[in-house]
Amino acid sequence: MRRASLIITCFTLMSVFHVTLIFLEDASGYTPHAPININGNGEFTAANGVTGGSGKPSNPYIIEGWEINASAEKGILIINTNAHFLIRNVYVHSGVLANPPTSGISLQNAANGHIENCSLSDNRVGIDLSNANNITLRANTFTSNGITIGGFSLADHNTHTITPDNLVNGKPLYYYKDCTNLHIDGETVGQLLIVNCTDVQVTNLEMSDPGASIGISFGENVSVTGNTVTDGFGGIILGFVTRATVSSNTVSNDWMGIGLGYVNNTTVTNNKVTSNRVYGIHFEECYGVLINNNTLTGNNMSLVNERSDNITIEGNTVQDNDLGIGWHGGSSMLVHHNDFINNTVQTYGQVGSGGTWDNGYPSGGNYWSDYTGIDLKSGGDQDQPGSDGIGDTPYLIDTDGQDRYPLMEPVAQPNDPPTASFTLSPTTGDVTETFTANASSSHDSEDPTSALEVRWDWEDDGIWDTGWSTTKEAQNQYDNPGTYTIRLDVRDTGGLTNNTTRQIVVTSEDGTTPQDSELDLYLIAAVIVVVVVVVALLIVARRKRKQPEDEEPPTSQNDQQQST
Repeated sequence: MRRASLIITCFTLMSVFHVTLIFLEDASGYTPHAPININGNGEFTAANGVTGGSGKPSNPYIIEGWEINASAEKGILIINTNAHFLIRNVYVHSGVLANPPTSGISLQNAANGHIENCSLSDNRVGIDLSNANNITLRANTFTSNGITIGGFSLADHNTHTITPDNLVNGKPLYYYKDCTNLHIDGETVGQLLIVNCTDVQVTNLEMSDPGASIGISFGENVSVTGNTVTDGFGGIILGFVTRATVSSNTVSNDWMGIGLGYVNNTTVTNNKVTSNRVYGIHFEECYGVLINNNTLTGNNMSLVNERSDNITIEGNTVQDNDLGIGWHGGSSMLVHHNDFINNTVQTYGQVGSGGTWDNGYPSGGNYWSDYTGIDLKSGGDQDQPGSDGIGDTPYLIDTDGQDRYPLMEPVAQPNDPPTASFTLSPTTGDVTETFTANASSSHDSEDPTSALEVRWDWEDDGIWDTGWSTTKEAQNQYDNPGTYTIRLDVRDTGGLTNNTTRQIVVTSEDGTTPQDSELDLYLIAAVIVVVVVVVALLIVARRKRKQPEDEEPPTSQNDQQQST
């Protein structure tokens, strides 16, 4: 029997399991209504919240104007229908408070639906499309939830119309389908869904809201690199994808960090997967997957394999999780040179042995922090004198499996942060001049410089002007003269970062700095004032000199009488 997780990894992006105080938005204009359940076309009735329409394309059934509390069951559930319907101007909330949490609007085996201008808040999932076809979503608002698309056929995923005026926590929901050469780099995204696309690159996204997720289904040649998805519900989910790389991402505090379903020829490497509520990395019905050099800490179930084969898990640090690694079925999983440290349960298998737990002798197996054996012997049978760094007795996985060559010391050594350094050429110049910043002088004790990633903030204003890249050289040109502070951030393959700053002086085109220009203005103003004052004094003095010559003094009355 297929478990619910099968649908989850087929592009189902789960919601945040938080039970916090929910600030319900103003529901004025809505009429309270009980949850609506419609099973089959015949149940589009007034008793089930239908306010009009006949179910035809030109006159769809209408459900509108309701406020629905989903804390007990799904707000609106429509299943097994093909009649045309329109859900608009409804407010569905509080599904996250149900046990288990519920969806706001759920369409299952349904078609020909429109959902417009609805508000979905604090549900497990805002809108859940499962085995649904030809659904249109426009101008809906999602707060602390998003959407999911589930199903096993391409039509379940690429027959929908989902416009970017759907907002997840105030940011656009992007839905791309049936495309090639798609590159999403550093965009502002609330949720990203990509269906039936080839040659896909998703890089440098920073998503940190409930509802945030990156979901890709029915893709080929896919790269998801350098993204940060935290506090969301899906992290990074790939379903029915061939030839994919998921690398150097940070996924934390999500319901599922990284999920793979029906994926093959895929590599998951150098990711930081921490504190995810259920799964760290979950893979189901996959084939030919390499999971290496990831750091998984503080997750509920860190690594989980369900019925996947030809899986290699190597070089990972799996520490302080509730479960280190678990499996259900699958017989060709190779697990070696991982560090399993202080997990509450190191391993747990439901069916089978999980595969092979070492890489033979003398390569060895894994490091287990709870291994109590000693190392006095060596050799393939551990019966020769002299230690070899491998325990003399196997580490028991369960009744079906064992690590024959457990390592006595952790594989991963302590990781030091990189040293950030860069040069500028030139260090000063005109505003019209292009400056080159080069971070090739940055270095790390564990990684080669070529593996380090850098990003630049040209004004040191806290906003990164470039995304993460292993290219160490970048160029910039300023619009105005001034003294600018440039910040460089450097990240190693272990996820550790360091930064540094330098100043650059940009002059005006005549070679003067802003300070020189300001001083010149002050001097010019002072000269003008002095000139004005001097001219004023000269005018006054001249008038005083001319007054005796040009004007006769008045005569007295006695002088006038004498003259007569």
